[in-house]
Amino acid sequence: MAKTLVLCKFMQNKLPTDDMLRPRSCNIISRCDLWYCSIGNADHLMLQCSFASKVRDWLEIKLQHKLDQNSMLNILGVLNFDYSPQLHDVRLVTINYIVWSIWDYRNRSKSQN
Repeated sequence: MAKTLVLCKFMQNKLPTDDMLRPRSCNIISRCDLWYCSIGNADHLMLQCSFASKVRDWLEIKLQHKLDQNSMLNILGVLNFDYSPQLHDVRLVTINYIVWSIWDYRNRSKSQN
């Protein structure tokens, strides 16, 4: 999946996570592929997983801005501040890359086990 599409698919609730594949008759044991706990859905992976939380904590330090981590829309709210267009784009690309990196790391972990 292209790097730019992962964030869009997450926002549309269309990432092929365990909970999305189960209704399509895929027999999958749902778990977090990063920490092997909880359920393997997109909200957990991107918002609640401790791996994602640590990455977002790093982002907060770099942006020098506290992020509301309850939803991706809230996280993207950091783009609404009155910054230069270039800084806006850098922040958007950074958030997009973080989402893709979490997805990529999840897929690598899944394929190695």
